Amino acid sequence: ELFWYDDPIYFRRPIEGGAAGAGHRRVLAFEGANYHTQLWLDDQPLGQHEGGFTPFAVDVTQQLADGAVHGLTAVVDSRHHPEAVPTDYTDWHNYGGITRSVWLVDLPPTWIADWFVRLDGEMVRVDVELAGAQPAGQAIAVALGALRLEGRTDASGRVSLAARRPRRLALWSPEAPVLHDLAISGGGDAIAERVGLRTIATRGREVLFNGAPIYLRGISLHEEPIGPVGKRRMTEADARRLLEEAKALGCNFVRLAHYPHSEATLRVADELGLIVWAEVPVYWEHIRYDSAHTLAL
Repeated sequence: ELFWYDDPIYFRRPIEGGAAGAGHRRVLAFEGANYHTQLWLDDQPLGQHEGGFTPFAVDVTQQLADGAVHGLTAVVDSRHHPEAVPTDYTDWHNYGGITRSVWLVDLPPTWIADWFVRLDGEMVRVDVELAGAQPAGQAIAVALGALRLEGRTDASGRVSLAARRPRRLALWSPEAPVLHDLAISGGGDAIAERVGLRTIATRGREVLFNGAPIYLRGISLHEEPIGPVGKRRMTEADARRLLEEAKALGCNFVRLAHYPHSEATLRVADELGLIVWAEVPVYWEHIRYDSAHTLAL
């Protein structure tokens, strides 16, 4: 009965911080809530976020320090207006509410805030950024398949590492979607992921994939699971079922319209061998592009 509801809705639940380690921080992280979100813990405002398809987080370290049970409230307003992105008129159903997972994240005193792995010609390049108590001068270790890279962060907590790609570090392609185990450690934190290495470029009207021309065969899809009941909440199983249908049709790429989709969808596309065209949530000619508020989004 809420399918056509387009107004604020209140989500409430108890939340318990528990005992945090010395110097650790607690962050409440939302993967997505549409469209304007305001957060409270008990009767204290935590913050707000505008945008239905981008993640956001608030630091709740001080509020949860005593380990007591608190009341978390999220007010998610799905109403759109001419200065919203997307605007108040679209030709697709713009589901409201909390549409992706919410996490209470425990961060060590110094943590990995960002990382980027890419293939630049024959060079593998890795950028890592630390944040927190002591991000500068920290040892960083990267393992990508059989490739090992090491370095230290600069005064801003960043380090850029590079090495020539070993031949045994195979390239990713739609025909052979090879994914390599990635591990990054530094500052008392660590991440583990699986990534593919590929290059995309243009030459005139041609698209070059790993240096060779490719003909893109794809479809456009929304973040909606297959089934009789409409919803936006996508599990990994939902994403797999949807993308496997695209693969069965002979697609080698998908256009994720008209906004950033969930990380689960991107990971499954990598695994199945589907190139992804990802979009920012800017759509339709009615958007107020002359508005400073709109441009700030």
